[in-house]
Amino acid sequence: MCGIAGIARSDGIPVSRPTLEKMTAALIHRGPDAEGFFYGQEGAASVGLGFRRLSIIDVQGGH
Repeated sequence: MCGIAGIARSDGIPVSRPTLEKMTAALIHRGPDAEGFFYGQEGAASVGLGFRRLSIIDVQGGH
């Protein structure tokens, strides 16, 4: 099972990378094999997404 975490803000403040990394780290039991992050900002809106991957299918090429 994989895990996804995210933060969305509309107040002009960028998403806190350390906060998102802590949220994603808390999901390590859902996917200990890989992690990744996406950060985006457009105008006053910002978003940060993090995931944890559990390798079951395509273990070698799933990154």
